[in-house]
Parts: sequence; structure tokens; C-alpha cells
Amino acid sequence: MLQQYMFVLVLIAPFCLLAQARYPFPQADRIGFIDANGVIVIPPVFRAAGRFAEGLAPARTEGLYGFIDSTGNWAIAPQFEYATHFKDGFAIACNGEMPFYINKKGEKALQSQFPKMGHFINGNAIVKSAGGNYGVLNTAGKLVLDTLYIDFKHAEKGRFILERKKTTEAEADFPSYEEGVMDTFGNIIIPFGKYKAIESVQDGGFTAWLPDSIAANRKRISRRLRTDLMGKPLFVFQEPNPEKGTLQPETRDGFLRIFVPLAAPDSKDFGPPKGYMRLLDATGRIILDDTSYAKIGLFSNSRAFAQKQNSQWVILDTNGARVSDQVFSEVLEDFDNGYAFVKQNRLWGLIDTMAGFVFTPQFKEVSVPVQNQDYFIFKQPNAAQKKGARFGLADYNGRVLMPALIDRFLSKFPNEAGVIYAIQGDTLLYINEKGLVVRREQITEGSAGLQQLNLDYQLESYFFADTEAGYNNLGDAPFVPATDLDADHDFPQSGLSITVRPEERDTLFGQYRAMAVYVANTSAERVWFNAADGCLYMSVQALNPEGQWQDIESFWDVSCGNSFHSISLPGKQYWRFLSPEYDGAFKTKLRIRLEYALPTDEAETIGRTIEEVRTIYSNTYDGAVNPAQFWHREGYFRYGLFGVGKE
Repeated sequence: MLQQYMFVLVLIAPFCLLAQARYPFPQADRIGFIDANGVIVIPPVFRAAGRFAEGLAPARTEGLYGFIDSTGNWAIAPQFEYATHFKDGFAIACNGEMPFYINKKGEKALQSQFPKMGHFINGNAIVKSAGGNYGVLNTAGKLVLDTLYIDFKHAEKGRFILERKKTTEAEADFPSYEEGVMDTFGNIIIPFGKYKAIESVQDGGFTAWLPDSIAANRKRISRRLRTDLMGKPLFVFQEPNPEKGTLQPETRDGFLRIFVPLAAPDSKDFGPPKGYMRLLDATGRIILDDTSYAKIGLFSNSRAFAQKQNSQWVILDTNGARVSDQVFSEVLEDFDNGYAFVKQNRLWGLIDTMAGFVFTPQFKEVSVPVQNQDYFIFKQPNAAQKKGARFGLADYNGRVLMPALIDRFLSKFPNEAGVIYAIQGDTLLYINEKGLVVRREQITEGSAGLQQLNLDYQLESYFFADTEAGYNNLGDAPFVPATDLDADHDFPQSGLSITVRPEERDTLFGQYRAMAVYVANTSAERVWFNAADGCLYMSVQALNPEGQWQDIESFWDVSCGNSFHSISLPGKQYWRFLSPEYDGAFKTKLRIRLEYALPTDEAETIGRTIEEVRTIYSNTYDGAVNPAQFWHREGYFRYGLFGVGKE
């Protein structure tokens, strides 16, 4: 029942925008806008919409995107297969795979085109060339930094750490690439290749790795240094050293931490080494040298948590002095905006930078919604049940915004408006970025009815199969078990086949119309398939406007090599899958492609991907899609870039 809300939210989520007084909300299969008080200000007529930024919001009613103003009228007529929000006066739009910048008249703004482009921030945007190299473009369309860099990292205060391939053969102990630091004007701050590696520090300086050297006793000597914002060296640390201290890798707060052992390591002791943490500033000056401190955390808001040898936590200032006599059994995170969560007597409380309690320890659990600094979520036992708990909301001024009455959250990740969705009994709650419930909707079973699936991106694979029933690793899509064929089955006798039956209706994701898809093996032999975590290489295709078959679904991202394996469909058995009934502006023909494998021997089928594969196709059937489904994959925004493929 509640799953119907989950899928609609996907149509809002791709846009990450600044907060304004218009918030998108889903209603059935449409999206409208509410104000900060939960009042509907733009009726739910859009198939998809982003949030307002710079006075405009991307939206579509059919297959193409335009931009609406705060009244819901079209400021830029629908004309783009996909479009993002405005930032610094520019939005990114697409008609086909290649993105381009547009201005607020809907006109192409810059001649420069790259397959991956980022939003402008303070007049600069990261771009990526077809060759896979990064550069920086300004709003005049000029490359401030040419596309010469194989990696690109933002540093502090207008600096970039860039990585490029070596033009000469790599020296011993150096990687095959070289890093350097440049500013937004293209000035070199740290020359390329001077150091093995470079990392940014919060105070605007850098940590750099010098080439290793070999001592007279043939032991390798490792050296790291700290620089200021202009790349000037401040302090060099060498390992090994007389105290056998180890420089800790985390230095981004501007301080150095050295772990100093208190005893020689015992080969029979498998626990962590016994020692203490010494604290230094960026120049190497010792701030704190106290053997009672086992750990010293990062400084934030001029405060750091430090763990004593007895496992209790205390608070230090930047001079290494304790702020108060308060001790805590556990800390959640570093200070943020002057506050931190701490645990005493098995309960969580909230403190300020002077260790004063804003909330005394009283919460079973606490969490902070992503990208939110105005309120937090707390968890308390459900008094009405022996087991279970409910959730409430509180701000950082010591006010409970909502007592523990929420049963669950649909997601603790806010949409682009800062709104999260929660369930209280049979009511859907809209909670804004201030932690206030701005809208309530009654949830009624089947009130929206079954819908066709109208998307502007490729749905990720959902064909999970096995010889036994079960659930995939996502927990919401069941593995489809193999079933014996009836003697009077009507599948093709050619062996392996895939058949779509649009007339055999069903429901997918609890909300959408679906049709039955059969993969049948009428032979007596087992048929093998490559898979990733049980998901077959199987997808819906559509005839594009040029009359060519093209995927409108994509295979889901798999990052773990252990996910890849092979599964089989025994002879005289079949799988029955479901595929959504797509809706869109472009009427066309659809079919489903399926990849199967041909192992050379039995050994190739055991926990391995089979190299030789073949493809078969289903019967064709009528359908409709939107233009962006031919190329737009979810996750096109990765690391601040929008474009073809995934980062």
C-alpha cells in the first residue's frame, strides 16, 4: 500500500536545489507544489518536477521538460528531453545524450559542449571531455583549466588538486601519474610532480607525501609535510623516528596527530597496539603530549573529542585543554554548528561547545537527516507495545517539535526541497527542513488505482531469478523461482524462449500495471545465464524514432566483483517475471532482450562469469515511452557532473 509513494518520489529526486517557498509533492501519478505552510499553490499536474531555483523549476507534463515560474505557468516552453535546475544563471539541458547549457530564455548559452558538465559555482564549472579528462569552464565559455587532467578534486579556498599522466617515465617510488595544485585563475600553487600525493586540509593548506628514501640500515624512510595555502612547506614528519611514532592520516582540520607506542608490540597480543596520541599544530609545535589520551578526534567548532585510556570521552579546545569535567561513554559525531550528540547512562543527549546540555540524556537513538542542520530525529520506546519504537523531532534550541508519534520514515534522505516523508498511522506526513509537519495526507488502500509507469530515465534491472524462491539483496524484489512446465504448455519447442503476454495483467512495485514475461526452457538440458546477485542480463527495448531497437532499461550498478556469477534454468522449467506497462509521449513497439551463456565445461559454471554468450528476443508488443528513456540513466549526476554514462 505505502509502496505507491516510494516510486513517485523518484521522479522528484534527481534535482538538488536551493530552498525556496515552493515544495514539490506527489499525488497519485502527478506532482504539484505546496508552500511552507503545506498549502497547494500549484496543482499536481506534472509528470515530473524539480524544485525552484532562481525563480524557475524544471517540469514536464508529457515527454519534454520546460521551466515553470512560481505561479505554475511556463516561463520556458517544454522542449528538452531532460533538464536540471538553474545555478548562477545557467541550467543543463539535453535533447539526446549530449548536454548543453541554457540561459533563462531557454536558449543555448555557450558553444562549448562536453559529454559531462557540472553546474556553475562562483562562475566556474567542472567539465569532462570525451577522452575522460577534466577541466574547468567559466561562464564566458572559456576553459580556465584545459581538459588535461585525469582526476579532479576540490580543495579549500579556490584551489584544485589536479592529477595528470606523466609526460616522462615514472621515477622509482613515484606513481605513473602526477598531482599538482592550481587556483581558479590557472596559477600553479604546487608544481606537478613535486610530491607523490597531495591532500587538502580544512585550514586551506595541504598535506603532501615526499619520495621515500633509504637509510644507511637499508630501511625505507617515509616523509610527509604540511604546507600553507600557497604551498609553502611548514613541517616535515619522518617515519621511522626515534620514538617510533606514527603520523595519523587524518590531518584535514589543520592539526597533526602522532600515535606513540607505550610498549613494544607483543606478537601474542592480537589487540590494538598500546599507546597514546600526541597533538601538534601545522608547524609541528606540540600542543598536547599526555599519555592518558588514547585517541584525539578532529577539531570542529574549535572543539575535539578525545578518548581517555579508560574509554571515556572528554572535550578539548585547540590549545589541548579540557573544556569541562563532563565525561561521556560514546559520541556520535564531531561538533557541527556548535552542537554534538553524546551518550551517558546508555541514553543520548545534545551538548553545546561548553559541554552544557541542550537536551539531557533521554533518547534511545538519534540521527540527523542528510543535508539538514535545523532539526534531528530521536527514537523512543513505543509505550503501546512491548517491542518496537517510534520517532519524534526536535531542534537544537531544546524544543521538541513533534513527540515520538511517527511510526517510520519513508526515507531520511530529504528530497531537493528539504522535505522528508514519514508515516503516522494511516497518515503520510510532509516534514520541511525546519522539522515542521507542513502537510498531512490520508493513506487509502488503492485510492490512486494502478498506473502505467511514466519515466524520463532508464529503469534499472529487476529480473531476479533462481531455482528457489527467496529475496534479493535489496529486500523488496523477490527472486523468481523456476517452475515445472505443464505437459500442454504452449511455449516454443526450440529450447530456450522468452515470451511477453500483455494480456496477462499483474501488479509491479505495488502500484503499477504489469504484464507477464516467461523465460521457458523446453529442452531436456540445463540452460546457463550470467547474473549479478541473481539479476539476469535482461532488459526492455523500444524502437526509437529512427526505427532502431534501443534499450530503455539499464543494468544496475554492481561494484563488488563477488556479485558476478552464473545461474541456470533446468530443462522443462520456466521463470515467470513481470515487466511494467510503460506510458509516454512516444508510441512505439517494445520487446525484451535476454542474454544466455554457453559454458565450455562444467568448471566454468561454478562461481564464475561465463565468457561465451548469445542473445534472444521476445515477441514485440505495443507501448509508449518518453524520449529520455533511450539514453538517460539514473545517477547521471555523480561527483557534481551530469552527462552520458555513470561516474
